[in-house]
Amino acid sequence: MSPDDRRERRRCAMRGERAAAPRRRSVLGGLLGGLALGAAGCTQGREARPAGETSEQRELEVFSWWAGAGGEATALRVLIDRYARLHPGITFVNAAVAGGAGVQARAVLEQRLQTGRPPGSFQGHAGPELLDHVRADRLQRLDDLITGTGLADAMPEVLADRLRTDGHLHGVPVTLHRANLLWYSPRVFELAKVDGPPEDPESFVETLEKIAAAARLPLALGEAWTAKHLLETVLAAELGAAGYERLWGPEGDWRGPDVRRAIRTFRSLLRRTDPDAGTLTWQEAATLVTEGQAGCMVMGDWVYGLFAEQGRRPEEDYAWAVAPGTDGVYQWLSDVFTLPKGVPDAAAARAWLRVCAEPATQRRMAQVKGCLPPRTDAMDGIDGGYLGWARDAWEKDTPIGSLTHGGVASNAWAGEIDRALTLFLSVRDSTRFTEDLAAAADRHAGS
Repeated sequence: MSPDDRRERRRCAMRGERAAAPRRRSVLGGLLGGLALGAAGCTQGREARPAGETSEQRELEVFSWWAGAGGEATALRVLIDRYARLHPGITFVNAAVAGGAGVQARAVLEQRLQTGRPPGSFQGHAGPELLDHVRADRLQRLDDLITGTGLADAMPEVLADRLRTDGHLHGVPVTLHRANLLWYSPRVFELAKVDGPPEDPESFVETLEKIAAAARLPLALGEAWTAKHLLETVLAAELGAAGYERLWGPEGDWRGPDVRRAIRTFRSLLRRTDPDAGTLTWQEAATLVTEGQAGCMVMGDWVYGLFAEQGRRPEEDYAWAVAPGTDGVYQWLSDVFTLPKGVPDAAAARAWLRVCAEPATQRRMAQVKGCLPPRTDAMDGIDGGYLGWARDAWEKDTPIGSLTHGGVASNAWAGEIDRALTLFLSVRDSTRFTEDLAAAADRHAGS
């Protein structure tokens, strides 16, 4: 079978087809309730306006990367529907750009911001990624809105710290995701005679060898950012929570033995992935696990949203555990929405952010997205299944930030890591990769 045939077969394993997601426009009103959730946010063109509304009405454009399957477009639709009910006279422009982790979207957004064309609100990640926009004087302060909605008192302090600059808050969080997770196929593990999820990097490699011997793909991987995601969990496993967090400051030792060992482990894991992995989206890669074609995948809990959307059965089609070696660590990230300076209708944008901050809306959206709500008062009653397990872990585990999802490194630093990783994925030179990472840290750590 040719590489093209293999790729097509994998794509066909997913339910439905992945729709293109260019800029699209929807008129908010009574018609929204009839839209199919799975297709919402992915259709092209302008939807019909309700009778009586004209092209002169107010408009709000919201920019995000939630355009795909896996609860993304559906979660965004929860926010849009609520906004529609509260503000039926405002036309919502859904300017979502498809692409996992916001890789493509951030490039488009940067061009718009540099040319003075900000959307009414845009998605970002809590942490240095958001701080870059604050330093560039692109965002309005949101202290009054966050306080007025009760969010200031309901946010975990570790999250508030990643949103606060010079004492001011600049984003409204809507998710609290976990990155360091292993999603695996119970059927493949049984076939390969693997007793349970591996607990450390060494047993992880051994598990992958057993799966390979059972004629299954050991480790599912997708486009380049999913390899970066795998790397950050390996760094956390080999360095521990405190050592991992030190990497992102002036005391981090990127040339030390722990990082070198992590790079060797990372290279060993990559040997058990598909050489064509870079052609797959994260959704396509994850679906290999539930279809019994791959043994496991390291990915965040948005995978839970995907599997729920596909109707997959926990403990039968899939199961989860912490990424090997990271027990007791909660590698977290949070999607936030912002208020840029110079927007045409700040009142409409602030109304959107108030919707994003509502506890009941956050809870509904988080259930679809596969994560915890960032408001602690919206976590009440979450029990059982993955979300109950995640809530218990959040309350007791040590939180650390995510590299791939904007939580620990500036955009410039993360960009240098991306370039070093791209080269490493091509040539697999561990010594060169380690030095490239260390050189990037020399230029950016502590800045």
